[in-house]
Amino acid sequence: MLYACKNCGGNIVYEPGRKKLVCPYCDSEESWEIKTGIDMNICPSCNGRLELGTYTSATKCQFCGNYVIQEERMREDYEPQLIIPFQIAKAEVVELIKKEVEDRRYVPASFLDEKNLKTIEGTYVPFWVYDYDVHYNYEAIGRKIKTWTKGKSVFTETSEYRVVREMDMNFEMIPADASRAMPNDVMDLIEPYTYADIQDFDMKYISGFLSEFYNDGAMMFEPRATSRTKKDAKTIVGNTIKDYTMVTPVKDSPNVQRNQIRYALFPVWVYRYRYGSKEYPLYVNGQTGKVVGEIPFDYGKAYKQGALWGFLFFLVSCLSLKVTGIPVWLSFLPLLLIGLAIMFVFVLLASMTKKGKKTVDVTTYVDAGKSRILHQEDTYIRTYVTEHNIKKYKNMLKSLT
Repeated sequence: MLYACKNCGGNIVYEPGRKKLVCPYCDSEESWEIKTGIDMNICPSCNGRLELGTYTSATKCQFCGNYVIQEERMREDYEPQLIIPFQIAKAEVVELIKKEVEDRRYVPASFLDEKNLKTIEGTYVPFWVYDYDVHYNYEAIGRKIKTWTKGKSVFTETSEYRVVREMDMNFEMIPADASRAMPNDVMDLIEPYTYADIQDFDMKYISGFLSEFYNDGAMMFEPRATSRTKKDAKTIVGNTIKDYTMVTPVKDSPNVQRNQIRYALFPVWVYRYRYGSKEYPLYVNGQTGKVVGEIPFDYGKAYKQGALWGFLFFLVSCLSLKVTGIPVWLSFLPLLLIGLAIMFVFVLLASMTKKGKKTVDVTTYVDAGKSRILHQEDTYIRTYVTEHNIKKYKNMLKSLT
């Protein structure tokens, strides 16, 4: 099926800027009717055969360019419960990508070609979102340490405390992407999605975009969500423990109970750029505009720049030798080798500045956790003082670092 314009028959699509179904041909709004075909593999507009993957739920006809929704793959067990509609239009994505590379001198010239940028497509990625209750029992030894010197000795005073925390926490909609085609590290980095824009699922949000349905059941992807929940729960507990120099856990026991699972679709813009024999996919969060991916490095540009600096060195050196009366031919080969070395060092240094996937930690959903402290205890145990020779103390610190 596809959404067709009642006025001109064009393929009407969801426009993130207007938050409405809009005809890109006559600019009419919400003037749509559903056009269906007799076979899900055939485009209902031009009768061309659609290229459908195993998990495709919405695609673009390679013949007429219309966006076709596989309604059968969005019904009953495959119907999403929630969706975050695209908030960023394609034109904005192009500007975000341009801004991402504006300070990079050695990006291939064709990377920002209009022809290539037109290939950017928005796709809805399937997610399972999980609600959890966590009962956390935590016990540790907390130490407050003070040091001072006297003569040739370093004195260390250590005060120990029994630290106990018992907490209940509730986590809502912890996400785990259910697409094997989307790399997990990319999906972790492209987060967070904020749930202010989340809606009950409506088919109209899909028109104009690609989509796939979940690649496996919720149980298959749940380990990622429970791992994230435990990590976030530990962070929440850790935030209640302060003023200790060091904390040594004795008991660290989060009990995670699942409450609810829902199936959702979240938006991602994808730019698949091929340079040489390698593809460099760039991903943009369709809600927040966060850009993640590896930008290609044009070694040809770098070598030309490096060769220019090497040649300038060689030319200036030759002129200097001529002025001083030293025969240039005696130093020709060494100067040439140094010039080549300058070129290679320049390229090496330039390539070290290229940026790849953003090296940030996996986003935690601490803010989604509602926590209650059931029991909190910081009980004093004892204080003891140790003495070390200054030299031995410094050697001990070196060994620890």
